[in-house]
Amino acid sequence: MTQIDEKLYKNHVQQVNKLLSYVLIALLVPLAIIYYGAIQGVFNYPVFIARQIFILTIIADIIFILWSHSTTKHQNIYRYIYAVVIQADIFALNCSINIELSSCTLLMPLMTIMYLNPWYTAFACVFATISEAVSKIVIAPDAVAQFWPNYPVEDYIIIHVLTTIMEKTVISIIIIATTTIAKKLLFEIQNKEKDLSESRNEIVFSFSDLIEKRNGSEGRHSKRTSKIVKLLAEYAQEHNLYGDLMTKDSWDLLVVASPLHDIGKLKIPDSILLKPTKLTEHEFEIIKTHTSAGAEIIDTALSSRNDDKYVKIAIQMAKFHHEKWDGTGYPNGLKGEQIPIPARIMAIADVLDALCSNKTYKDACSLNDAFNIIEENKFSYFEPCLVEALKELRPKIEKLYCI
Repeated sequence: MTQIDEKLYKNHVQQVNKLLSYVLIALLVPLAIIYYGAIQGVFNYPVFIARQIFILTIIADIIFILWSHSTTKHQNIYRYIYAVVIQADIFALNCSINIELSSCTLLMPLMTIMYLNPWYTAFACVFATISEAVSKIVIAPDAVAQFWPNYPVEDYIIIHVLTTIMEKTVISIIIIATTTIAKKLLFEIQNKEKDLSESRNEIVFSFSDLIEKRNGSEGRHSKRTSKIVKLLAEYAQEHNLYGDLMTKDSWDLLVVASPLHDIGKLKIPDSILLKPTKLTEHEFEIIKTHTSAGAEIIDTALSSRNDDKYVKIAIQMAKFHHEKWDGTGYPNGLKGEQIPIPARIMAIADVLDALCSNKTYKDACSLNDAFNIIEENKFSYFEPCLVEALKELRPKIEKLYCI
């Protein structure tokens, strides 16, 4: 069987669960009305069956909540219990000749299609077929007495059970096949997204290698800053530094986009970029343009790739990674939370590696000195929580620099 990426499938299941949670909650309203109406005699429906259906639906809701919030280890258990309870609910609905709804038997099998699990769908189909066949047996005496008083009950049971099994078998085959096809389509989408991601990454690293070769650093700066960004991104997720402002996908894209932060330097003349002495004021103004130039390059080169979220993050990192927390940075003089989160993270990673690297105009400083400089600029250049995060990550960062 074709394997679907675990992360992709987990996200898919979460979306399906969210949709079905609304459906289940909505079902409680009409069922409560039916139960109340049966008690008051408004509906010609057995009170004990109405009560049973209402209670089973509440139990199904509870199981669904447990399923949605359980660990991976217990999810399969809750998934199958949930299918049994829903089918039992429908079985109870079909056990009265006053409101027999055979088509409802297919509700659970049809719902399972969304989970893209043929085995789960097959289980639901078999259980649905059995429950409807049993319901035919249960209502047989009343049905015969009311509609065919001279017809043998045994003949009624044999005919209806056999036709139910044949009908539901054919429909089950179609439903299971649909699930299998849907899973295959998701797998194909997954592969296309993977190809797009790999193609994008090749472009990113080609650009970053080009930049690094001009600087004579052979790609080390981009590789190290990417690793630092990844460490900070993982820390931020683990400690929930930004709440819902950044999704899991956004964090992943941030790491991939980080090598493009200096791409605008492609437009800076070598005479300025590689100058071994201090830049003049005019030359520094030209260097500062690499931020806006980088954003323009990314927008031009990648905007047509139908990957808007990635392009947005890459542009933010390229354009704003020299903004400062106190608003004295460039190009826009953004302050505090006005600075996009990806740019805040890129800024501290970029400065740390720049301090620890040899440049044409300076020697590398020690990692200890670099941390001290960053600490001194905690409230001016960098977001304070990221400085604290960097300090906690120091043992891992030391490994990057082989200390």
